Formats: sequence, C-alpha cells, structure tokens
Amino acid sequence: MTTAARPTFEPARGGRGKGEGDLSQLSKQYSSRDLPSHTKIKYRQTTQDAPEEVRNRDFRRELEERERAAARDKNRDRP
Repeated sequence: MTTAARPTFEPARGGRGKGEGDLSQLSKQYSSRDLPSHTKIKYRQTTQDAPEEVRNRDFRRELEERERAAARDKNRDRP
C-alpha cells in the first residue's frame, strides 16, 4: 500500500504562521477574478417581446401564415 492513501498522524493546521491569521495583511494585490463583474442588469427593449406584447399576439395565425408561405415557395419550385 502506498503512503498517499494513509491519513497523517498529526493533521495539518494552517494559519498558525507569522501573518497568516489575517489574510488581508499578506498582500494588497488581488486578482482580476476577485473583482465584481456583471453588475448591471439589462432590461428588455420594447421590441423584445414584452409580456403584454406576447399576450396580444396571435401565434396560431402567424404560424399558419408562415406555413402557407413555405408551402407556396416549395410548390413554386416544382416543375
């Protein structure tokens, strides 16, 4: 059996060394990954299907019109 699979006799303890208790005193530098991002919310524009616009649309009629147009185009290509 390898020693990697065995537990340590004395568990490792962090934060006991000089300056390790308060991590903010270690360095004043910070990563760009720690910065806040996506801090602004985008709102829907008036043309982006607002809920009241969706309620007023007749999806069945629009679908049937698109299907008729596609069928016309398909039949027009036939000899």
